[in-house]
Amino acid sequence: MATGFGYVHPDKAPELFIIEVGVADEWRNRGLGKRLVTALLDHARGQGCCAAWVLTEEGNRAARRLYAAAGGSEQSGVIMSLFEFE
Repeated sequence: MATGFGYVHPDKAPELFIIEVGVADEWRNRGLGKRLVTALLDHARGQGCCAAWVLTEEGNRAARRLYAAAGGSEQSGVIMSLFEFE
């Protein structure tokens, strides 16, 4: 499964935010994750998006390999702020 949404910022062209990508353990390493990401990217291009982005944990090597294989480039200096609710 893969989820994402396109959004438009008043000062920017449309972009796609990829929320998550997941492949069941027994189906991993068969290219399915890359196909899911590619499908999201193709759809975003068709909707006029100029870019797509996704966040992942530094230690999530599988996700980082997947996004690199799909053509993504890691960006340095990105900081995520987490707001937790009780």
